[in-house]
Amino acid sequence: MELAGVLLPMLALGLLLALAQAADRQTDPALRYLVVGMVALIDLGAILLGGLLLLAGGIFAGQGAAMLDDLPPELAMPTLEMDSFAVAGATWGAVVIVLAFTGLLLLIPAVRRLVSRVQPIDPDRATHLVAWHCALLALGVSVAIALFLPAILEDPEGLETLAQGVGLAPIWGQNIGMVVLAAMGVGLFVKRDFRATLERLGLTLRIDLRWWLGVTGFALVSALFTDWLWGIVSPGNLEEVNRISEALFGPFIAYGIFGALTIGLAAGIGEEILFRGAAQPRLGLPLTAFLFAAVHTQYTISLALVHILVMGLLLGLVRRRTNTTTSIAVHATYNFTLAMMSLVESGEPLLPGI
Repeated sequence: MELAGVLLPMLALGLLLALAQAADRQTDPALRYLVVGMVALIDLGAILLGGLLLLAGGIFAGQGAAMLDDLPPELAMPTLEMDSFAVAGATWGAVVIVLAFTGLLLLIPAVRRLVSRVQPIDPDRATHLVAWHCALLALGVSVAIALFLPAILEDPEGLETLAQGVGLAPIWGQNIGMVVLAAMGVGLFVKRDFRATLERLGLTLRIDLRWWLGVTGFALVSALFTDWLWGIVSPGNLEEVNRISEALFGPFIAYGIFGALTIGLAAGIGEEILFRGAAQPRLGLPLTAFLFAAVHTQYTISLALVHILVMGLLLGLVRRRTNTTTSIAVHATYNFTLAMMSLVESGEPLLPGI
């Protein structure tokens, strides 16, 4: 069930991207109108959702205790900080509305033409329109994580609940979903055959050893320096994120080397094929690196997130100068090394993993 919950949304987005690819290949505009209409409905649905969250948060903020008293015993959550969740929900609702309105603006051809002056997109292609909406969706999910994590930390049982959804299958499912989304997004079996898809994603059998070893070594030194500096500048925030990392990555460390391989390979393959392979040639290096950092908001707004942004820029440079296979090697080796260090240190948090 957890695996399906991770895979199904990505498969749905992949199908929408495949439909957009098909629309771009047809001279009949009917399919394009269908894609634009579906995207518009998603935007309008998001505005409705954001409005409901904003309204509910405003109503329930400050009334958490009274709500808990009224809940039946089987639904009671005595340790849950309802007020914090209400405020986070209202804030997220406002963000969702802004992102959805941005999506609606992108439906206007003149707006897309303006965007195309600063981003490598074709304003007339439905595929690029859907890709931009995927980026907005990623931002929305990232903001939700950043907003709700502090509320979860206020709940003594919150981290235990968070850790329950962590396992080898969900993490592999999530990253397999990223690979499928990337392949469908660049037109697998719609615009490109299998070989052409691999070429578009930058996947080859060659790994550039100089870039692999050089960037990986720099990244590991930078991670250790970031962790040291973080402890000096903001020790409270470091301790807070350590608790989150222990909840998220602790279960993987319990699997020993198999857990370390999962942390390295799953994220290395899935995230690099999606971000560096599929997204970067279309959205450009800076925006892709920003989105890459945004999906790591489990580290909250901290020095770790700055480090991950730098890593996104470096991995993007590796992709540009070599290929996606080399960026996968860097990402996987970096994460695997940190996981093994955590394993040797008897479960010390993995910081800052990517």
